[in-house]
Amino acid sequence: MTPHLLIAVHLDPGPPSSIEDLYRNLSYWNGVHYRENGRKLQVMLGLFATACIALAAEMILWLVLLGSN
Repeated sequence: MTPHLLIAVHLDPGPPSSIEDLYRNLSYWNGVHYRENGRKLQVMLGLFATACIALAAEMILWLVLLGSN
């Protein structure tokens, strides 16, 4: 939910929205964004783990090459 929509629905002149409606809308959109962010974080965690493994492999390779000289 964009801030502009939130303001338009709950704060513009007219009959005021109930606090329950405000909480319901906020909790709904928080849940949506929580799930979206969770999926993005899972992808980023996988990429980070892959990068860490690649870094460790590169360090081991360097140590082996430096030790053989």
